[in-house]
Amino acid sequence: MSEKSTQHEDEINLIDIFIVLWKWKYLICGVSILLALIVLVISFSMSKIYKIEMVLRPGFLRVNDAGKNLYIDSAENIKALIESKAFNTKILNALTNTEDSIPESLLFKSTILKSSNTIIVSYETANIKQGIEIQNHLARMLEKVYSKYVKYQQDAIDLKMDLIQSEINQAKELKISISATIKNKERRIDSLRSELKMLNNDSTKLIDEREKYVLEKSNENRALFSLLYGNTIQQNLEIINNYNHDINELKIEKEEELLKYKEFETKLQNLHANITNLISQKNNVENIRIVKHPEEPSKAIKPRPLRNMFLAFAVSLFFMMILAFILEYINNYKKEKSEI
Repeated sequence: MSEKSTQHEDEINLIDIFIVLWKWKYLICGVSILLALIVLVISFSMSKIYKIEMVLRPGFLRVNDAGKNLYIDSAENIKALIESKAFNTKILNALTNTEDSIPESLLFKSTILKSSNTIIVSYETANIKQGIEIQNHLARMLEKVYSKYVKYQQDAIDLKMDLIQSEINQAKELKISISATIKNKERRIDSLRSELKMLNNDSTKLIDEREKYVLEKSNENRALFSLLYGNTIQQNLEIINNYNHDINELKIEKEEELLKYKEFETKLQNLHANITNLISQKNNVENIRIVKHPEEPSKAIKPRPLRNMFLAFAVSLFFMMILAFILEYINNYKKEKSEI
């Protein structure tokens, strides 16, 4: 029985609320609509604010030994530099010759896209042309700041290239010296082989002449001629052996020099590859990148007349409903007083 009574009382309360709202409906709706229209008119009369955006990325530096990309600076540092107002005075001074009124201060907002090093720099202004100019000034000043970093990196690479080029020049000189040594040894080997060939021919002739003279001479002279020819032939054989030994030694030395020559060739190839790699690194060093230059926005971000109108209507409707209950309470209170 109590539950039905409670439910009945709730229904009565809701009906009472509805009755109060219906009684004051013209005041509630009229004032709410009036305020919404006033806000709409004010919104349309206000100066339009536009957001000028520019997209930046840190310049690429190189790939480190771990295969990770290194940049000229971090996105966080660039963001902090922009928001530190370090360039504001210079930008404002750069605007002194313009016909438009100069803002008292500049407020840049920077946002780093999640899981990237892309920075979106925004600037809000009522003057689109001036806003684009301000963003362009900021871009040029950032490029000027980081151009020092670019030059430092490129100078460091140039220094490495100079050191490697010095090694290349030394290696080339040593390679030329080794090549000359190899040619000298080859000429010496050819010379020894020519002399060796002559000695072999002489030895063959001596042997033939010895046999001829030994047969022709008498027994008294045969031994003497045999001894003389034998000694000469023996000397030639010793010289031939020495020449063969020298030729073998020269061949070994030549092979050693050839190995050195090949080592220097490999070293020169590696040094030239390093030079090529450093040239590529130098060419790849980037200043701060302007991924997207500031452009004229398609629409204003402030004010938003329709949004402001609906918001004003909703807020005023809420407060007018509260005011209706207050007025109803005052009326009821006056009636009770008058009846007493």
